[in-house]
Amino acid sequence: MTIPRWMHVGGTAARLTWKRDLISFCYIGKVFHVLRHRNSYNGAASVNYFGEQAFHPNLEDAKKFVQARREKGSGWTIDEYPALVIGGASYSLCLASTEDEEQFKCWTNIEIRHKELSKIASLLCKSATNREFVYRTRCNEVSPLMSQLSRYESQSNGGDCELFWIESGKVKIRLSNIFDLQKTIVQLF
Repeated sequence: MTIPRWMHVGGTAARLTWKRDLISFCYIGKVFHVLRHRNSYNGAASVNYFGEQAFHPNLEDAKKFVQARREKGSGWTIDEYPALVIGGASYSLCLASTEDEEQFKCWTNIEIRHKELSKIASLLCKSATNREFVYRTRCNEVSPLMSQLSRYESQSNGGDCELFWIESGKVKIRLSNIFDLQKTIVQLF
């Protein structure tokens, strides 16, 4: 089975061929989340969410996603979000959330007793809401979190030129829940 670079596991974890991939590492990384902002009629702002397609493993992929979807008058933000990366020999699970205040809260009280990635993926997918995402990625695709999380903004004025991106500030997200989940996973080693 050919695995795309970034695949939402969803309810299909049991059908994937993981070949009994066991946990060998766990770290906190960062992913890039895209949002489109547009002023609609009467000056009311609207925000477009792209669901699982909004997450990207690096800034360049996120910028390419925006470039392909931009329209005149659209504004875009790319936020760096924390992600928990649980890896085996061949693949990794990447957990990401768009919850603003309590990221990873739905996963803090689950009991993880298995060391197999496929079983962990199934458990995490059952506990997720529509704001949490579980991805199957290649190992080392998601970079470790090494600095504060940033926000990038751009405005499309039309034309074929590349968008100009500015770093507009820091994303403030509490990391306590992700650390608690990481501790749970690390105890399985």
